[in-house]
Amino acid sequence: MPEGNLFYPFVHKRKSFEHERELRALIQEMPHKPDPGGSAAGVFDYIPNGQAGRVVPVPLLELIERVYIAPTALAWFRDLVRKVTARYGIDISVEQSALDRIPEF
Repeated sequence: MPEGNLFYPFVHKRKSFEHERELRALIQEMPHKPDPGGSAAGVFDYIPNGQAGRVVPVPLLELIERVYIAPTALAWFRDLVRKVTARYGIDISVEQSALDRIPEF
């Protein structure tokens, strides 16, 4: 990954996952205050750890079609994920990824 772009790891993914057609959203707010030197642009302000961030409501069930678990995950893990999604009212398919199988062309 090229250096100097903090967003690069968040907006790029492995080619093997391109079929997901995933939507990623990033919000960056750079708090600033007036520049004591008089510049019109201002200066970035320091945000104490734990005070940065924003809660953004998302319609989760509209965004998830299915859940894929690792191709090497054991059956008990798949069953656990199914139980957890059911417990929280997320009625979606939980499937084992086929990424480690011989590809079909």
